[in-house]
Amino acid sequence: MQLRVREIDRDESLGILRKSLSIDGFCSFESPSKGIKFIRPDSFLETNSRVNEIVKKIDEDVLDSLEEGASSRIAREIGGSYRKGSLNLVLFNLTVDRVPSENKISTLAHHLYASSQATISMPTVRSSLFKEGSKITEKRVQQYIAMMRLIIEEIRTVGNSKILIGTVPLLAPKYSRSIVNFYHEYGINAFCVDGNTSDLLTHEADFRSILSSINSRTPLSETLILANNLGYPQFEQEETRADDFLSIFAYIDVLGGTFKIRGVPVGKPRLKQFSRRRYSYKILPPNTCVPNELKNTNQREQLEEAHAVQKIVGEERMEKYIEQKSKVDEIAISRLKSIAGKIKVD
Repeated sequence: MQLRVREIDRDESLGILRKSLSIDGFCSFESPSKGIKFIRPDSFLETNSRVNEIVKKIDEDVLDSLEEGASSRIAREIGGSYRKGSLNLVLFNLTVDRVPSENKISTLAHHLYASSQATISMPTVRSSLFKEGSKITEKRVQQYIAMMRLIIEEIRTVGNSKILIGTVPLLAPKYSRSIVNFYHEYGINAFCVDGNTSDLLTHEADFRSILSSINSRTPLSETLILANNLGYPQFEQEETRADDFLSIFAYIDVLGGTFKIRGVPVGKPRLKQFSRRRYSYKILPPNTCVPNELKNTNQREQLEEAHAVQKIVGEERMEKYIEQKSKVDEIAISRLKSIAGKIKVD
């Protein structure tokens, strides 16, 4: 099984590449695109989506049940959510604060392999897993890398033919660099940036460092780059810029969904309505609409906009295009240009 990545065109002002991406016998699509979590029937999404996100939360109880053999149904349930002709991304969200025992990691690896179709994404984790007290430490990062190594080695023991996707948490360069280099040791050329609900434009330097580390070994033009759990500016009362969506102008091929929460919610979470015209989210009070209907609408709007952008890459300057989006200001454009300008893509 092989992941094929071919550049079709690029924009010189911002970091956006139009690519053809395919996996033999499974899927073929172009970037930039939007990963979809199918919540309820939607004819547009069913017809036009080619990236299907299937998220499974893995907490301590699930780890225990996997170890005891009580959850063998997980792979069957996930397999039932596959969509023909799509990149079916199975995302294990590991919600523990400490690296599990080697036995539990080994068991998790085999369930991850069994649940995955053509690609195997390394699990996402909580930021607390990297911390001692309130501080991220090298010791904890190395424990994380050791966990990823054990997962990959366990998967390899079954004669793996699936494509590995290295998940890279959005951390400071001294930590993310060692994680990317670790994945390079295994010849991995597909990556998923886990923003952990952080705003990429606020963490521009950390994000740029991840992309630069990837590009140092495999050109971004030959790499699949996904991103999930991306945040947006906080403390806006009525409208906030859609910084998560703007990541498609920073070398992200597929914008995934957000399945983590930022902190502990106080009361019901506010609802966000995406605007293609403004590249923003309108903040709505709770109970103003059905949340799942709004989520579907946002996914549909973002997929449609990603495909609209896809069609004009190389034909129209992307900087000029997004300047027309009324919530995109000079600071946002400057940060996007900084990412593009400081990473040389062959």
